[in-house]
Amino acid sequence: MVKFSKFKASLVKLNGSSAVEILIGEIVSFVNENVKKVSPDKIDPSLLRFICNLIENSYTKKDILDNKIDKKKIVIDVYIILKPQANNAEDKVLLEKMVEDFHSTKQNLKVSRFRYNYKLLKNHMFSKKE
Repeated sequence: MVKFSKFKASLVKLNGSSAVEILIGEIVSFVNENVKKVSPDKIDPSLLRFICNLIENSYTKKDILDNKIDKKKIVIDVYIILKPQANNAEDKVLLEKMVEDFHSTKQNLKVSRFRYNYKLLKNHMFSKKE
């Protein structure tokens, strides 16, 4: 019998468009699980900022072989999947300008390694042992 090892599979690095598509799918599912109520507005700046921060912190350059990922395009793609009514040229231009504004005003925050390691340790220490 052959067993699939998730740990060994997680060590395989993706490249190109397949990595981007998987990243987009994971971010969309994460947002759907964690954001309970989305604003009915076509353009929601808080959701867009949240997606920008997710993408800023969701991967490292070591995770993807070619290291050439257009974060702005991924943000727009994820936003349009979550809000299909914003899928027209005018809204895309507005979304791109908003993403650029978030970047230029430094509203995209990188999570510190200390905070990341603290949360890992805390989850490990207080997780239920079975």
